[in-house]
Amino acid sequence: MIACGALGTHLREITERRGWNVAVHNLPAQLHNSPRQIVPAAERLARQLLADGHDVALAYADCGTYGELDRLCERLGLRRLP
Repeated sequence: MIACGALGTHLREITERRGWNVAVHNLPAQLHNSPRQIVPAAERLARQLLADGHDVALAYADCGTYGELDRLCERLGLRRLP
């Protein structure tokens, strides 16, 4: 799971408490100050994880990307948490 840095700690706690086999990869929370950098950072990490054979989901709101995260999910076939 690629997560917003603001959510990563909470998501890690939830997955551990429930015993889910999920690796949480946080992107830096300061990307919210530069939302144009969120999608390129998420894409780099997603492509790396996909190349390594992992299923990938995004744990992000739109965060100022104006729909670009949705388009990234469509391009790479990623799931996004509601």
